[in-house]
Order: sequence, then C-alpha cells, then structure tokens
Amino acid sequence: MQSKTKLLTTVAAGFLAMTSTAALADIGHGAAPTFGTPGEEHHVSRTIEVPMGEMYFDPATITVEPGETIRFVIINEGDAVHEFNLGTEADWVSHVNEMDRMTEEGMITYDQINHAKMREMGMMHSDPNSALLEPGERAAVIWRFPDEATEVGYACNVPGHREAGMVGNIVFKDDPCPSGRTGCGHRSEPGRCVHRRGSRGQQLRLYRHDTGICGRYRRDGGLADGR
Repeated sequence: MQSKTKLLTTVAAGFLAMTSTAALADIGHGAAPTFGTPGEEHHVSRTIEVPMGEMYFDPATITVEPGETIRFVIINEGDAVHEFNLGTEADWVSHVNEMDRMTEEGMITYDQINHAKMREMGMMHSDPNSALLEPGERAAVIWRFPDEATEVGYACNVPGHREAGMVGNIVFKDDPCPSGRTGCGHRSEPGRCVHRRGSRGQQLRLYRHDTGICGRYRRDGGLADGR
C-alpha cells in the first residue's frame, strides 16, 4: 500500500513538473521566459493595482526588487478589450500573429471576448504572465522577477494597441540608466532607452545611445530638450 501511494505521489509530482514546464515554455512560444516565473501566493511581497484603458497603463513605470514576487491586480477601466502582458519586445512581436487571428476569427471584438470560440479553436488566452479583459473586468497576475536585472515590461497586444503606445516599463531598483540617471524608468529598445514619467504615458523621454543624450525628442528626431 505504501509502495502504491509512493508511486502515485511520484507520478503526480512528475505530471506537475511537466505541466509547469509546458506553461513556462508557452509564454515564450517555445522557450522559458528570461524575465521571471509565475509566482506563488505565499511569496507575494506587495500588491500593485494597474488600471488600463485607451491607450494607457497606470502606472506607466513600476520599480521592482530583484527576486521580488508581486501580485498585479489588473483593472480594465476602458471601453475596449485590453491586455496586460509581462514580457519583452521579442515576446510581444511573437504574439502578434496569434492576436491577429483571434480578432480575425471573432474571438476578440472591440469590447468582448468570446471564450467559447477560443475553446473551440484551442486558443485559450491563459498564460500566467498575462490577463486579457473586457471593459469592467479585473484579474490578478502573480509574478516572480529574476534575481538579476533584465529586460521586461508590460504591453497590450490587442492589435494596434501596443503600436499606439500602450506599453509600460519595469525597472529594477538601483539598476542605472546608461544616461547615468538611477530609477528613471528606462526600457531598452534598439538604439535607445525609453523613459515614461507620470501616469498614462505622459512626458515620454528617450535616452539615445547614438547621441548619449536623455531628453524629449520630436518625431523628426530633433531634440526638444535634454538633460
């Protein structure tokens, strides 16, 4: 009897390990994420509410401690469907085709999510690093960040939303910006770091590696101000 119980426990543990690994791999569409792992409730150090709407997250920058586990309470206070997705630029780009198909097939409309059609198509949006919400809905994402600073942020991958600026920054405490400013909310992008100040994405600041100047840049590339 003890032997049978031990066998069942071993099998169950193996199954949980396999499913956890599969879930992690699915986040990065084939590779485990570099920006952390799903967190456990009893390890949560703090809860952060993140309201979102057209086309913003509030706050637009969140500072975390290396190794910290945070519960993000995501609230869709907008009129459209929005997503909170922890990841990197590469992760979001890899997510584009899936989200495009969801809208083309009617799984996502402007303000509704058709969960039945998602199940039918085998495309349930259930990754532990994200929440896809209709207007008025809320959900929790519990995430443990890695022990060392790395590239990570949050974005809405509903078609057109990220492109319209619906992106937030995750900053690791005491991780300096290349411009020499600490805790500024920079996010690495090709050739530049992005600074977002205040709520709802106001006061966009850029650090450009080609100029070495942190400031507000005009659309034509000219410097509006700098420091």
